[in-house]
Amino acid sequence: MSYQKGSIEKKGIGKYLLRYRVRDTRHPRGWRKVAELMEATTDKAAEKERDRRMRQVNAENETVTVDKQAANDAPIAAQVRFRFPVL
Repeated sequence: MSYQKGSIEKKGIGKYLLRYRVRDTRHPRGWRKVAELMEATTDKAAEKERDRRMRQVNAENETVTVDKQAANDAPIAAQVRFRFPVL
């Protein structure tokens, strides 16, 4: 299960940088860093936008986890087996 809060950093008037991680099975540790620029009029508005965005990110991370776990639970018959001739 993934629950992240994310971090925000003020970058200028009305601009905030949101940083968080997403699950990525191609990455060695399974996570990839992401940063996105948000627009908000106040610090409080930026926090609300961060909370809204992080709910989406956490839901997506949870979906990736469930899909990965389902793939690992695949029956053995679905896996490729090699047979070598007996000499």
